[in-house]
Amino acid sequence: MGLLLKDTERTWEQEAFNNLKEILSIVPVLSLYDTNAETKVSADASNNGLGAVLLQTQSGGEVKPIAYVSRSLSPVEQRYAQIKKEALAFTWVCERLSDYLIEIKFHIQTDHKPLVPLFSNKSFDNLSV
Repeated sequence: MGLLLKDTERTWEQEAFNNLKEILSIVPVLSLYDTNAETKVSADASNNGLGAVLLQTQSGGEVKPIAYVSRSLSPVEQRYAQIKKEALAFTWVCERLSDYLIEIKFHIQTDHKPLVPLFSNKSFDNLSV
């Protein structure tokens, strides 16, 4: 974390710069949606916004992105507790990507451990929207 400290000498290396250019120039290619493929929704919330990705496992076992979505939080939403922001991320993404998710089973992926019990071992098959 020396880059963040004042009066720290910074050494610029061409190899590191070339690696960074290569990583930034690779565009993640979206795949076509397959109603029969295993589907996963991963969402996250920060202090300022929500972000999510719809992923599917392709026939070769490779997981590919189908769609990315994001939005800013309103000033009121920014004051929510983190667990409420994380739950908002999932409710929002399920609504936003409902054309993909309606009438299929899909997995929810989160890194926010307090949310896990809300979604574990539950079936939402009879949930009306």
